[in-house]
Amino acid sequence: MTTFRTAYDGYILSQKARNVSKSYIDLLVLTRDYWLRLNPDGELAGIKTDVVREWITWLQGERKVEGVEAPFDGQLSGASVFVHFRDLRSFFNWCVDEELLAASPMRRMKKPKFEEKLPDVLTEAEVRDLLKAVRESGNPQAFRDYTIHLMFTDCGIRLEELSSLDLEDINLEQGYAKVLGKGRKERVVPMGIRLRRELHRYILRYRRAATGETALFCNDDGFRLERGGVRTMVVRDQKAYVARTLSKYGPHLERHTSATIRLRNTGDIQRTSQILGHRSLETTQRYLHLVHQDLMGDSSPMDAVLSEKRGKSLQPNVAQSTGG
Repeated sequence: MTTFRTAYDGYILSQKARNVSKSYIDLLVLTRDYWLRLNPDGELAGIKTDVVREWITWLQGERKVEGVEAPFDGQLSGASVFVHFRDLRSFFNWCVDEELLAASPMRRMKKPKFEEKLPDVLTEAEVRDLLKAVRESGNPQAFRDYTIHLMFTDCGIRLEELSSLDLEDINLEQGYAKVLGKGRKERVVPMGIRLRRELHRYILRYRRAATGETALFCNDDGFRLERGGVRTMVVRDQKAYVARTLSKYGPHLERHTSATIRLRNTGDIQRTSQILGHRSLETTQRYLHLVHQDLMGDSSPMDAVLSEKRGKSLQPNVAQSTGG
């Protein structure tokens, strides 16, 4: 007899073998522990759809069970419930693939609905102000920090992807970086001219690396600047140089900002999704709402045209257009 816990622990091992991030493994463990908190370990094949539904309503705080401690002070957020729903569904699908189950008890279950909060993003003016302030801060590692902020906002890469970059992953001539995303999947991310120029300057003049160190970004001792160091620096700078109070600070704020700016300027959701390393377009579509909100208050270019005084020429300035 295969029990739920035995199978789930095997699933976790399979995910570790894929080299997924530690934070993802931690979430899988939490899903397992929440399940076992409500349901005693038993035969995997005996789990029915109704049992899963009861577990979901318990996570949502709609069902109280005497003697069982409710998760997170009695109620998880809708987004958190969805994460645990998704993790359990992936586990049961894995069980089917491994022939531990004939069919998943969640195969006909619809995902729980919840009101998803849109992520904070910086305005383009805030991005410019942040980059300028960091570069001119006078900190010993000011140019390195400025280049990191520029890379987050230009490429939209994740914290772990940036901290693991080596010099050989950067191609300044052709303008791309090779990053390892979720599931250790490699993808190529384009870099803008400004970022390529500043990275070249950073590598030549400001990178201080210990002998044999291959990391692109180094700490004060000349070794790789790890995730914690990058996050601490980014949060510090955002709190110091972004005038308004944000709901969340950190590298992901700049990743959200990059996605929004790219969509606003290109309108290409497919390419944006590929660059960000999203598994589906649904994830990228969240940013369309941000772009829509940003554009709602914009004036029409035709307003400027139609407000021109009668008889005033609307011809382009030839001298300017030809560089004169």
